[in-house]
Amino acid sequence: VLDVDYALRGRIYEDFIDTLESEGKIKLTWLEGPEWRATGYYGFVGYNRGIDELTHLFGGSFAHRIFDCGEYLFFYDRERLENNSEVLRRHFTRNKVRNAVFFDITSRLKAGAEYMFASYSDGNVLHEPSLDVVYNIFLEPKKLSVRYRYMYREFRHKEREYFSPKGYTANVFTVNWRQFLNSEEIFFGANDIYYDLKYDLSLDSQYIAGHKFSWVANWDITKRFNFNVGGSIMGSSAGVYEESEFSIGIKYYF
Repeated sequence: VLDVDYALRGRIYEDFIDTLESEGKIKLTWLEGPEWRATGYYGFVGYNRGIDELTHLFGGSFAHRIFDCGEYLFFYDRERLENNSEVLRRHFTRNKVRNAVFFDITSRLKAGAEYMFASYSDGNVLHEPSLDVVYNIFLEPKKLSVRYRYMYREFRHKEREYFSPKGYTANVFTVNWRQFLNSEEIFFGANDIYYDLKYDLSLDSQYIAGHKFSWVANWDITKRFNFNVGGSIMGSSAGVYEESEFSIGIKYYF
């Protein structure tokens, strides 16, 4: 399967305002029954002002079902940092490797573990193990799930330009609601129309509470053409960090 994504976003920082971000991606997916899955992609990010050069992104993933009761996943991504205008201007990137295993405890309950290693373009290194538990209260076409994630984050060096703590832990609680509007056809390979609402609450080892609300509306106009819009609002106690985002995406399947 070959698909092409394009997203247009607005970036508004106090020192980097009224900037449009264009992101394109080409992804190839290989499927071998339900047991094997592999992907590879190339993408780029450009801006209408403030940043002249393109940032190139690439990576891939591999997944394999484990005795029909779980799944092993491997990911490699060369991705950019984007949490402030300084790292965007300086083209900070990181090479990220993730190994994850998830098991189906019951038809509604899943649990897993993940380990992530990342090397940064400035020479920094990150180690991040995590644990996840997901429970699906309702299933499609009206899906309601809750998730708990424990994460430990350890950087080699603390850097001024981006959040890079040592001995940092976080507990993240997520509630996710997704409703398919084509409810009678979702199990027959039909074009999907749905909206998705998500709320995240995080409590970390620095006694800071974070809140994030995000939403997505997805419309498969045809079997080859997809249109989606989404956004998010993020904040934290003590005014440590705030962020809002709105995006429009177009996807074409060849």
